[in-house]
Amino acid sequence: MSTHFAVATTAKGILEQVQLPTPQPGPGNVLIKVHYAALIPPDTYQLDRGYMVSDYPNVLGFASAGVSSFNYPARENKALQEYTLVPRYLVAKLPNTISLHEAASMPDNYATAMVTIFGTANLALPLPESFPASTPPPNADVSILVYGAGASSGQYMIQIFKLAGYTNIFVTASSHNHAYLKELGAKHCFDYKSPDCAKDILRASGGAKMSIIVDTIAAKPSMEAYKPVVGEETRLALLMPVKEGAKVTNDLSSEYFMTVPPWVESLFSEAKIIPVYTFRLHEDPIARENFLQKILPQLLEKRIIRPNPIRLFKEGLLLDRAKTGLDLLRNNKVSGEKVVIDLITN
Repeated sequence: MSTHFAVATTAKGILEQVQLPTPQPGPGNVLIKVHYAALIPPDTYQLDRGYMVSDYPNVLGFASAGVSSFNYPARENKALQEYTLVPRYLVAKLPNTISLHEAASMPDNYATAMVTIFGTANLALPLPESFPASTPPPNADVSILVYGAGASSGQYMIQIFKLAGYTNIFVTASSHNHAYLKELGAKHCFDYKSPDCAKDILRASGGAKMSIIVDTIAAKPSMEAYKPVVGEETRLALLMPVKEGAKVTNDLSSEYFMTVPPWVESLFSEAKIIPVYTFRLHEDPIARENFLQKILPQLLEKRIIRPNPIRLFKEGLLLDRAKTGLDLLRNNKVSGEKVVIDLITN
């Protein structure tokens, strides 16, 4: 039996390079030789907390590029290994105009944006027949707040809302990201660190509460901060898990919730709360058949969507590259960039 190398958690808190059996592709699957793999905060949750880990070794990485693929849920499907087996519906063919390391930054957070905005279990906004939308959607000027827009998923939220024809996009992010986010399609930018952030949002909206909020951070302190912009008609999409701590990644004493906890329901009793589970993409037929297989290649071919800025790791041993990237994510040292690991360069 042939084997290949992988970077995996072998127990909670333990990361090692291991050899795994190389799977054989069957109908509906694609075997990809991985050149680049992207890491995201949930990788640290899996390493440090055993989050969504059913057995060990558990390979890390939710996005890869040989082609561009979204990598979940099982060990053989994950990204940080020499060969990954991926369902066809999670793979996007790449045009020659995009590099592989850029492609590795895209599929997971692009898919998160698409599932959040158009998924039937989520906001369920009308999916345009083409991108950019040839006709404006109903209520094109509806007020939309993307909280945590500097995050990888937030950058795609802005772009997809804009490409779908929505024009009134409010965002919060670190101030050094504001100019870039306006290039992506944000109309109003606010510094989430400002104690007057919510007041500034209401001032810009003429006092009106937000109609749609997408919270990419889903942390208790930030929810309390934007509470004043939530009204009775607000639809609030929370990217799960919900966190007690203030950051995307928090210390182990801070609880994470995979269902909406009672304190969130109490805080936003007037709003419609929508928990977003990107890893359930395959349960939505429209998402499964269109988002990665059909739409993403078209967006890339037309060059109307931007990959995340990346922080590429290609020096030193593979395990050390992965540990360095994970440590940056664990300590919230990544802002506006995607951590990408080169698996091939020695």
